[in-house]
Amino acid sequence: MKKFFCQVLYLLGAVLTAASLYAAEHGKTSGKILIRGSVEEVCELAVVDLDVRMSLTESQNGLKVGSITETCNHPEGYVVSLKSANGGFMMGPLNARSDYRIHYDSIKGSNLSRAQGLYRDEPNWYASHDLRVQIEADERLPAGVYRDRLLVEIAAP
Repeated sequence: MKKFFCQVLYLLGAVLTAASLYAAEHGKTSGKILIRGSVEEVCELAVVDLDVRMSLTESQNGLKVGSITETCNHPEGYVVSLKSANGGFMMGPLNARSDYRIHYDSIKGSNLSRAQGLYRDEPNWYASHDLRVQIEADERLPAGVYRDRLLVEIAAP
Protein backbone atom coordinates (compact mmCIF):
# COMPACT_ATOMS: atom_id res chain seq x y z
CA MET A 1 0.00 0.00 0.00
CA LYS A 2 2.91 2.28 0.77
CA LYS A 3 4.27 1.72 -2.68
CA PHE A 4 0.92 2.50 -4.29
CA PHE A 5 0.58 5.71 -2.23
CA CYS A 6 4.08 6.83 -3.24
CA GLN A 7 3.29 6.16 -6.90
CA VAL A 8 0.10 8.25 -6.64
CA LEU A 9 2.02 11.13 -5.05
CA TYR A 10 4.70 10.87 -7.71
CA LEU A 11 2.08 10.86 -10.46
CA LEU A 12 0.24 13.84 -8.90
CA GLY A 13 3.50 15.80 -8.67
CA ALA A 14 4.26 15.04 -12.32
CA VAL A 15 0.79 16.22 -13.39
CA LEU A 16 1.07 19.47 -11.43
CA THR A 17 4.56 20.13 -12.81
CA ALA A 18 3.38 19.46 -16.35
CA ALA A 19 0.36 21.79 -15.84
CA SER A 20 2.62 24.56 -14.56
CA LEU A 21 5.01 24.13 -17.49
CA TYR A 22 2.07 24.09 -19.94
CA ALA A 23 0.62 27.28 -18.42
CA ALA A 24 4.00 29.00 -18.49
CA GLU A 25 4.44 28.10 -22.15
CA HIS A 26 0.84 28.67 -23.29
CA GLY A 27 -0.55 31.67 -21.37
CA LYS A 28 -2.05 32.81 -18.13
CA THR A 29 -3.77 30.62 -15.64
CA SER A 30 -6.12 33.36 -14.46
CA GLY A 31 -7.66 36.60 -15.69
CA LYS A 32 -10.03 39.34 -14.74
CA ILE A 33 -13.19 40.66 -16.33
CA LEU A 34 -14.28 44.20 -15.55
CA ILE A 35 -18.05 44.54 -15.25
CA ARG A 36 -19.07 48.01 -16.46
CA GLY A 37 -22.20 50.00 -17.09
CA SER A 38 -23.30 53.53 -17.75
CA VAL A 39 -26.31 55.80 -17.39
CA GLU A 40 -27.13 58.28 -20.13
CA GLU A 41 -27.71 61.88 -19.07
CA VAL A 42 -31.36 62.89 -19.01
CA CYS A 43 -32.49 66.48 -18.50
CA GLU A 44 -36.11 67.09 -19.43
CA LEU A 45 -39.21 69.01 -18.48
CA ALA A 46 -42.87 68.14 -18.54
CA VAL A 47 -44.80 71.41 -18.82
CA VAL A 48 -48.54 71.52 -18.21
CA ASP A 49 -50.41 74.66 -19.33
CA LEU A 50 -53.75 74.82 -17.52
CA ASP A 51 -55.15 77.19 -20.18
CA VAL A 52 -56.30 79.68 -17.54
CA ARG A 53 -58.04 82.80 -18.83
CA MET A 54 -58.19 85.50 -16.21
CA SER A 55 -59.92 88.83 -16.11
CA LEU A 56 -57.34 91.61 -16.02
CA THR A 57 -59.84 93.91 -14.34
CA GLU A 58 -59.68 91.74 -11.20
CA SER A 59 -56.60 91.32 -9.04
CA GLN A 60 -55.20 87.81 -8.81
CA ASN A 61 -52.72 86.61 -6.25
CA GLY A 62 -51.15 83.16 -6.66
CA LEU A 63 -53.44 81.90 -9.41
CA LYS A 64 -52.14 78.54 -10.64
CA VAL A 65 -51.64 78.64 -14.41
CA GLY A 66 -49.50 75.57 -14.89
CA SER A 67 -47.04 73.10 -13.46
CA ILE A 68 -43.58 71.99 -14.43
CA THR A 69 -41.96 68.67 -13.64
CA GLU A 70 -38.17 68.65 -13.69
CA THR A 71 -36.04 65.57 -14.27
CA CYS A 72 -32.27 65.75 -14.59
CA ASN A 73 -29.81 63.10 -13.46
CA HIS A 74 -26.61 65.13 -13.96
CA PRO A 75 -24.45 64.58 -10.84
CA GLU A 76 -23.67 68.30 -10.55
CA GLY A 77 -27.32 69.34 -10.79
CA TYR A 78 -28.94 71.52 -13.42
CA VAL A 79 -30.45 74.92 -14.19
CA VAL A 80 -34.08 75.72 -14.93
CA SER A 81 -34.60 79.04 -16.68
CA LEU A 82 -37.79 80.99 -17.27
CA LYS A 83 -38.00 83.71 -19.89
CA SER A 84 -40.85 85.92 -21.03
CA ALA A 85 -41.30 86.59 -24.75
CA ASN A 86 -42.60 90.11 -23.95
CA GLY A 87 -40.30 91.09 -21.10
CA GLY A 88 -42.79 90.21 -18.38
CA PHE A 89 -45.92 91.75 -19.89
CA MET A 90 -49.05 90.34 -21.47
CA MET A 91 -49.46 92.26 -24.72
CA GLY A 92 -52.90 93.23 -25.97
CA PRO A 93 -54.69 95.48 -28.49
CA LEU A 94 -53.18 98.86 -29.36
CA ASN A 95 -49.87 97.68 -27.86
CA ALA A 96 -51.44 97.84 -24.40
CA ARG A 97 -49.65 95.74 -21.83
CA SER A 98 -50.56 94.22 -18.53
CA ASP A 99 -47.90 93.54 -15.93
CA TYR A 100 -47.81 90.23 -14.09
CA ARG A 101 -45.47 88.49 -11.68
CA ILE A 102 -44.69 84.81 -11.38
CA HIS A 103 -44.13 82.49 -8.46
CA TYR A 104 -42.22 79.29 -9.17
CA ASP A 105 -40.49 77.39 -6.38
CA SER A 106 -38.02 79.91 -4.87
CA ILE A 107 -38.79 82.60 -7.49
CA LYS A 108 -41.30 84.80 -5.71
CA GLY A 109 -42.91 87.76 -7.43
CA SER A 110 -40.58 88.10 -10.42
CA ASN A 111 -41.82 90.26 -13.27
CA LEU A 112 -39.54 88.45 -15.77
CA SER A 113 -38.24 91.70 -17.22
CA ARG A 114 -35.14 89.53 -17.58
CA ALA A 115 -34.78 85.76 -17.59
CA GLN A 116 -34.78 84.03 -14.22
CA GLY A 117 -32.85 80.89 -13.41
CA LEU A 118 -32.92 78.34 -10.65
CA TYR A 119 -29.80 76.32 -9.97
CA ARG A 120 -30.40 72.83 -8.58
CA ASP A 121 -27.20 71.50 -7.01
CA GLU A 122 -28.07 67.82 -7.29
CA PRO A 123 -30.04 65.48 -9.55
CA ASN A 124 -33.84 65.35 -9.27
CA TRP A 125 -36.35 62.94 -10.71
CA TYR A 126 -39.92 64.13 -11.29
CA ALA A 127 -39.68 67.24 -9.08
CA SER A 128 -42.96 69.06 -9.71
CA HIS A 129 -43.62 72.75 -9.01
CA ASP A 130 -46.64 74.94 -9.68
CA LEU A 131 -46.37 78.09 -11.77
CA ARG A 132 -48.54 80.81 -10.27
CA VAL A 133 -49.19 84.40 -11.34
CA GLN A 134 -50.05 87.61 -9.59
CA ILE A 135 -51.69 90.57 -11.33
CA GLU A 136 -53.04 93.91 -10.20
CA ALA A 137 -56.45 94.88 -11.60
CA ASP A 138 -56.32 97.50 -14.35
CA GLU A 139 -59.68 98.77 -15.56
CA ARG A 140 -58.07 101.17 -18.05
CA LEU A 141 -56.94 98.45 -20.45
CA PRO A 142 -58.53 98.26 -23.92
CA ALA A 143 -60.84 95.27 -24.44
CA GLY A 144 -59.26 92.23 -26.05
CA VAL A 145 -56.99 89.27 -25.49
CA TYR A 146 -53.65 89.75 -23.73
CA ARG A 147 -50.83 87.22 -23.98
CA ASP A 148 -47.28 86.44 -23.12
CA ARG A 149 -45.37 83.26 -23.85
CA LEU A 150 -43.20 81.85 -21.10
CA LEU A 151 -40.25 79.72 -22.22
CA VAL A 152 -39.03 77.19 -19.69
CA GLU A 153 -35.74 75.38 -20.28
CA ILE A 154 -33.62 72.86 -18.40
CA ALA A 155 -29.91 72.26 -18.88
CA ALA A 156 -27.04 70.55 -17.10
CA PRO A 157 -24.15 72.85 -16.14
